[in-house]
Amino acid sequence: MNQQINLATRDGISSVELFATFDSDIAGETFTFAIHRHLSCTTHVKVSELHTGMGVAEIPLEGLVATESPIFVGSELALQGQSALEQLISNRGAQSVANVLIHNRLVAQVLNEQRQMH
Repeated sequence: MNQQINLATRDGISSVELFATFDSDIAGETFTFAIHRHLSCTTHVKVSELHTGMGVAEIPLEGLVATESPIFVGSELALQGQSALEQLISNRGAQSVANVLIHNRLVAQVLNEQRQMH
């Protein structure tokens, strides 16, 4: 895919390699998730909400299918990302997960507006 995603960190903005994206409906809201290189771990990839960069789950690298086809890798990663998200929803509840993601969208929007004003 050779694309990047920008993530907010305590040290500022970091760009990392984006491997795949997928959409998911949670409690009546649609969210887009990104699967990307983990900033501080070499044994997992991270699943984050695309628009806020909020990490929601990790996928161990040893569980990923090794193949040379980027399309298969992307679709396989998306399936594994959806599975990790479903586990989070099972543990926390769909409404709770949706509420946190919606709240983070609002916070990210306010922070972006404040940054543009300065």
